[in-house]
Amino acid sequence: MSISIAVMLSACGSGSDGDHNSTPASPESNSSESNSPAFTLTAFDGYLENAVVFIDKDDSTTFNTGDEFLGLTNAKGQLSLESVPQKALSLQTLVLGQSAQLYLASLDSKYTNRYTVDADRPAQPLTGEYVIQTVAGADVVSPITDLVALEIKNGADQATAITRVQQALGLNTNDDIFVDYVEGATANVKLHKTAQLLADSKVNASTKYAQNPIDFAKDAKQRVDAMSSDELKDPNFRAPVNGDVGDVDEIVFETYVDPIVAASVQEKFNSLSLVYGQKAGNSMFFFNADISKLFRDQDVQNKDLVDLLRVKNTASNYSIVDKYGNKTGLIAYITGGTLNVGMKSTEMLSRVGKFHVEIEYSAELEGTNSHLAVFEFEIKPSDDMPPQVNSATHQALQTKIYEWNLYQGVSVNDGYTVDIAGLFEGHGQNFELALNPDNDTNGLVITLDKGIVTVTGTPSKTADKGVYNFSIIATAENSKSEEVIIYLPEVKAAPANNGS
Repeated sequence: MSISIAVMLSACGSGSDGDHNSTPASPESNSSESNSPAFTLTAFDGYLENAVVFIDKDDSTTFNTGDEFLGLTNAKGQLSLESVPQKALSLQTLVLGQSAQLYLASLDSKYTNRYTVDADRPAQPLTGEYVIQTVAGADVVSPITDLVALEIKNGADQATAITRVQQALGLNTNDDIFVDYVEGATANVKLHKTAQLLADSKVNASTKYAQNPIDFAKDAKQRVDAMSSDELKDPNFRAPVNGDVGDVDEIVFETYVDPIVAASVQEKFNSLSLVYGQKAGNSMFFFNADISKLFRDQDVQNKDLVDLLRVKNTASNYSIVDKYGNKTGLIAYITGGTLNVGMKSTEMLSRVGKFHVEIEYSAELEGTNSHLAVFEFEIKPSDDMPPQVNSATHQALQTKIYEWNLYQGVSVNDGYTVDIAGLFEGHGQNFELALNPDNDTNGLVITLDKGIVTVTGTPSKTADKGVYNFSIIATAENSKSEEVIIYLPEVKAAPANNGS
């Protein structure tokens, strides 16, 4: 039995993502090109970029509160650390708008638009989030190492788990499964294809997969063994398996995003020069792009898939919105296979940051499947703009406040407090915070001191959540201001006093 496990020693080096606590640091520091990293983890199905590496402290097999965040992987699926981790590492993929991606964005707004890309299909986002794990000391994590981790979680010791996985995949006991099967001397096209099927299967049936990983491994192997050389090499020839070797799972060519067309469209977005407050004067187009060949599928001889294309993330007036529904001011719509991007005379660019345009193909031809292409553009700040509300922080604060327990006529005793640091972003300008004195707070006393809001007093009336509120005003050095409303929770009737 062979296994490539890093020596469990503490060491120093560059290329880390910070102090490795639960507060994320910049993923840009996670370079595999650092001079002497003590440890480099490589993650793949194909190489997975912008995936979360973490220590699963609560053993929940998902990235959430309390887990130790180590960083995001780079374009080669790698994360370098200053010391060798003493515990098994987990990897969480990110899909825009799904739970792990939203949780990461809530920790730091710079992650708002981060999502995982598989180098096997670099022009398109993943369609579902999943977690894969490895064993302590291993410097690779993949759907293959995940089989071992799941077997251990299901009661096997590590040596037995490795042997079971090797047998399920038709490998010899001296075949190392803790290697990079994508490239280099240990590349293995069948293991690579097996990993693609396993990743899709885990997204499709996560509970069953976790309970019976060896059954899924055997089923995937059976499907892979029946593939031709061309099918093995094509990253779009894939589908989930169900873990039953008695069933014949149909493997087909999936609809995919053409990387050349996608790169051409992204170049057009990159050429835009957009600044907060910008107005068009008259309705205008910045560019038109032919996207008739953006989505392709070999099952329909690569016919142009144009009949059911739409820009997914727009308001009714075609204005592109962020994931919180805020209009950006840029418009995008599709006519006859052409993407049109511009501005209306009634709109202005009203957000700052990096945003996405999501183009969706809804399968109208038999043999194709719905798919998504994502493009990025940036609106830069101006000197004459107010502070911007951080929507992720605002949402997290509102969720926390709605959890408070308030009762009519009952004092809040020591009060509730919330830290509003990060609620506003100045984009280079300092700003001051103040409470709006005109809010009706239902008898509660709201104070603000050094970024901490304290709520005391006694609610006067019963009320549904959202009926009463308070608001915070941020005023920048340029005298521009922005106000955000925070709603108060439900006020229930006072509980009966049964002790009298």
